[in-house]
Amino acid sequence: MFSRLKRYLSLWVEEREQVSYTIPEELRIITSLENLFLFIRYVLIFIVISLYITGIFPEGYLVFTIFFGCVMSHNLFVHSVLYLNKPELFTSPLSYALHLLSITSSILATGYENSPLFTGYMLFQFIYLLYSRKKSHPAVTTLIILILYNFSIIGAWSARGITYSSFVLLAQNGILIFSGITALILNFHYQYTKERLSEMEQELVYSQSVIKSIIESIRTPVIIFDETEIIVESNSHTLSLLNQSKNNLTGKRIRSLFFDDLMMADFLSLLKSTGELNTDAVLIAEDGTEIPVQFIVRRFYKNNKQF
Repeated sequence: MFSRLKRYLSLWVEEREQVSYTIPEELRIITSLENLFLFIRYVLIFIVISLYITGIFPEGYLVFTIFFGCVMSHNLFVHSVLYLNKPELFTSPLSYALHLLSITSSILATGYENSPLFTGYMLFQFIYLLYSRKKSHPAVTTLIILILYNFSIIGAWSARGITYSSFVLLAQNGILIFSGITALILNFHYQYTKERLSEMEQELVYSQSVIKSIIESIRTPVIIFDETEIIVESNSHTLSLLNQSKNNLTGKRIRSLFFDDLMMADFLSLLKSTGELNTDAVLIAEDGTEIPVQFIVRRFYKNNKQF
């Protein structure tokens, strides 16, 4: 029994092997938000406990137990995801449900329909647009919130034996519906922008592949360098001529390949002013061999960048 307990504890004590992988930007933002919400929930627990001790919220231990259980379960889930380094779990249905349960239980523990934490529902309606993996559904989220909130408040009223405050509940439902409609409109714009960015990214990848194919099909050495004279692309004929690998050549300054740096500096200055260059020059191969060439340069622009 003790050995089994020791093995379980070792999962939290032993240093885990770090796995290196690229986290998408959206997951980075979500992880930052989850860390912020985690801190807020701990602060909320402290405040609620203090208010219950002082008797400001005398709703009873059942409501407090539900609140504490929901919020701590959510916090435990967040700690587990951070520990396992699996931020994609923040976009799972479990995370979705825990958020709603935490908000609802917090509302019940801090004044029911009069709770200032009611705004947490509206915040969730908008933040969920970022959390959704594919397409979010603000209308469905709003419907779930309405059902959960009304069921919780009416159930609490019945359990406490108090008169229903229909006007307050109706007004809050109207606020949630309006917030949901606003989130729906924002979602349309968000999805449109997301799709456009995806299309632009695909077009960029396609254009880059086309350019590389064209460069590679040319039977003469071709080098592309940017306005800072840094080589960004070359074809196989260039690599064969200079006896260099692509990785070794990319990132070098173009003038470093030529025999006379001083004269090349004048040529490149002329290139910047006229946009083109046609002159005789001497290339230096990797093994030091001097190669006379005709250096022809044409300036072009791509993505507002000069090459």
